[in-house]
Amino acid sequence: MATAIPLEMIKISIKKLLIWITLIAGLSSILIFSLISSNYMDTYFDSYIEEGYQIQINNIIEYGKVVLTDIHQQRFVINSYVTDPIYYIEILDASQNAIMSSGSVGAGGVGGHGSGAEGGYGSGGPVTNVSPFDFNPDTMVKEVFPIIENNENIGSAVIVRAIDISETQTKLVFQKAITTGALYATILAIIIGGLLSFIFIRYISRDTKKIMAYVADDQAKSTTFLVTEYATITAAVDDYRAKIAVKEKIRKEKFDRLLHDTKTPLTVLKSQLEGVVDGIITVDKDRAGNMVEVVDNLDRILWDVTNIIEGTDQPVDIAIETVDYSDQLIKIVNSLQSKFQSKQLKLDYQKVPFIIKVDVQMLNNVVYNILINSYKYTNEGKVTITAADNHLIIRDTGIGISQEDQKEIFKPYFRGNNVGTTSGAGLGLFNVKMNLAKMGAEIKVKSKVNEFTEFKIIFQ
Repeated sequence: MATAIPLEMIKISIKKLLIWITLIAGLSSILIFSLISSNYMDTYFDSYIEEGYQIQINNIIEYGKVVLTDIHQQRFVINSYVTDPIYYIEILDASQNAIMSSGSVGAGGVGGHGSGAEGGYGSGGPVTNVSPFDFNPDTMVKEVFPIIENNENIGSAVIVRAIDISETQTKLVFQKAITTGALYATILAIIIGGLLSFIFIRYISRDTKKIMAYVADDQAKSTTFLVTEYATITAAVDDYRAKIAVKEKIRKEKFDRLLHDTKTPLTVLKSQLEGVVDGIITVDKDRAGNMVEVVDNLDRILWDVTNIIEGTDQPVDIAIETVDYSDQLIKIVNSLQSKFQSKQLKLDYQKVPFIIKVDVQMLNNVVYNILINSYKYTNEGKVTITAADNHLIIRDTGIGISQEDQKEIFKPYFRGNNVGTTSGAGLGLFNVKMNLAKMGAEIKVKSKVNEFTEFKIIFQ
């Protein structure tokens, strides 16, 4: 049993494929045309021959009447009726004597016997029924048709014809002419089709190489093609590359944002550990629990980073709950207190009940980000946290933000004109706004250069 060849293992170039398609289509068309033409010719040409044969028989019978009723008036020559498919004709009288036959000439005239007058058919004795015509029963058949005049049988016409009326010499010549013409037409069609296919395939191959080079080279410039579909492909490739570039930009932006987020818990954790080392902070149960929360937050951020690297980029679950967020603010202030004190900055928060619906861990990141920014850009004075009703305000006495920059600070990678050499990626406030939007909160900024900056977070 033969084993089928898997389709994916069959390799063929576009050039060869088009050649085969062209040849198969051309030959198939010619074959179908020939079959239809042959069938059409057989049907209508055979009918034509049969109708012509019947007309010949009628004419011969009419001629026989003339010969038998008035032998001296020869109006036609009998040999003129001997055409395909008729080979031989005899005119017999009522006594079955041959009066005239094609191809036999008597002494008295054409087809006659004896010594008739006026070049007629002879009026001598009875004509023998022997014909000089060679009858071949394998290819011929004899037919006898009565000749009736005034309802009286006055004789008969004997016709020797081809067994198959349609298989005539005329038809054979006609078929040969058609076959020869079709053969020449086929050869000419193949030559023309081959030349056109070669020209077409040449341009297709050239355009195919160009499109392959264009797809392979990200820096390739758009080019022109003979085939309009290839131009459509390049447009699709350009569109795809643009989409990929946008996706990569977004992916990089998310990656950078999450990396930036890792700095906040690390800074908090480092600040507390430094306080422990310096003897400023004593690690009690609450502070240890705060450190665990910071590590959990860092772990979640690193998990998000892993998703982006692996390409899964799964959405972060938002766990909205109703809490008294003042307890979290105390933990945040305590964790950053030693850091602010190292710069002789005061971090002030007066605890009051603050009931809101938020994702606690996500809001912690927001508050940490804003406070660390305040720490970085405040050289003296204090940072104040105020929580009341449905809003949280963080205000510092730092370098401030210009009116022009306030329109841009929440955009990724933006840094103010007056930040100087202070390090930063320009993603902190972008992260803040993104996280607040996920929780349905918004943020507003108010600032004056060299005096203060105030961020107001408004919850639903």
